[in-house]
Amino acid sequence: MNPELKQRLIGAAVVTALATIFIPMLF
Repeated sequence: MNPELKQRLIGAAVVTALATIFIPMLF
């Protein structure tokens, strides 16, 4: 797995985790 793809997957995971935390707080 190339580093660029790995970094993109990590970024997507972080965004998903933050969305999972913050969306219930907003509603």
